[in-house]
Amino acid sequence: MGSSASVVSKDSSLVSEEELERLTLEKFTELDADKSGFLELKELAVLVDWVLELYGDRISGDINVFREKTMRRIDLNKDGKLDQEEFKTLFHELIHRSIMIDMAKKKFEEFDENKSGTIESGKVRLVVDWALGAFPFDDMETFTK
Repeated sequence: MGSSASVVSKDSSLVSEEELERLTLEKFTELDADKSGFLELKELAVLVDWVLELYGDRISGDINVFREKTMRRIDLNKDGKLDQEEFKTLFHELIHRSIMIDMAKKKFEEFDENKSGTIESGKVRLVVDWALGAFPFDDMETFTK
């Protein structure tokens, strides 16, 4: 992506692609405990635990099965470790999903005017219109995987 590309941060401000790259490298370096330049088995377990921390409330079934599936999915070249590019793909997906979830939660609170924890049927159309405008089609596909 070009240097003018950006994503929306959790506080709805724009984050430049350069900032996203910096955050990606920072997280990769943090997770690469042995400084090998790869995330290997033990470090992959820490990575999957980090993913679970972000999305664990949406995981059903055996956590160990989820860990194994996640590691198989993100280890694109099947060498048992992640390089920075493999990690980058996952990290960017997590950041985008996290942003979309936070945006949706904030919007839900706006639509839930009486704070009942539900949105009245008369506002569903407004919710759908907002969601279609807020999330480009490609992002909605990623969000619903």
